[in-house]
Amino acid sequence: MSNSFILKSARAALPGFFFTALVPLAMALSACSGSDDVPDTSGTAPPIPPPTPDALPAGAISFFNATSCPVNWTPFAEAKGRFLVPTIGQDPPLKTVGEPLKDGEDRMHSHAVTAEADLDAVSYAGIAGEANHGVAGQQKVTLAAPAAKVSSGLPYVQLLACKKLGSIQAGAVPVPKGFLMFWNGASCPAGYSQPIATQGRMLVGVPKDAPPGLSFGGKSLASAEDRKHGHDVAGSFMTSPHGIALASGCCADGYAKDGQYDYAGATDEGNAGLPVIQLLQCQKM
Repeated sequence: MSNSFILKSARAALPGFFFTALVPLAMALSACSGSDDVPDTSGTAPPIPPPTPDALPAGAISFFNATSCPVNWTPFAEAKGRFLVPTIGQDPPLKTVGEPLKDGEDRMHSHAVTAEADLDAVSYAGIAGEANHGVAGQQKVTLAAPAAKVSSGLPYVQLLACKKLGSIQAGAVPVPKGFLMFWNGASCPAGYSQPIATQGRMLVGVPKDAPPGLSFGGKSLASAEDRKHGHDVAGSFMTSPHGIALASGCCADGYAKDGQYDYAGATDEGNAGLPVIQLLQCQKM
């Protein structure tokens, strides 16, 4: 109302200066209108682009180098702290072995050691006295001891395992032939098949200049198998000399000869303590 009144007054009082008075008034009205109707966009973050559609079916399981799963994916809790190993044939999935790893844990393991050594016999020219109680006799000696816990020595990296929730999205780039994924189910989806080479085996990136698909190491892990291993041990030890009392005559025998002896044996079989979960793996045909 006040702006309209000022405009009429200026026109009535100063008809020759109407346009001169109108210009600054229009500028003032424009500035006032701009402050009320036009939003201030200074400092506003650019809009987040929509996620790139993917062509993986619901139930696909994959690793992400991220702190949260992407849109249409959710954390796969069963894989936390575990190595993912493909199942064999029709073995049921989701079988687990061992306790999950903690953040940055270097899993330890140990073995009990058992070995044997033969102490050689020695005879003396003389009759042994009754006081020779500290002298060892010729015999087979068994060595047994628990070993200290040590690192399994396997390098690994922690990644976020996620499971696909949504269906295949429109406009997604088709999955290339040969693509491998873990699957939350007992059989592969349409367009995928279970590969042979990876069944029951840990997955390792191809070394430099090496062909893919080669299997090496031990036999494939069976369903829920807690793989065990042992170690051969060998070494030597020195005995300590011990004096004996002899009387004239013949003969004192059956004593252990002082010297260096070799021993050999093996540890008991134990597991490396690596926790796994077995999942069906599927390959794009």
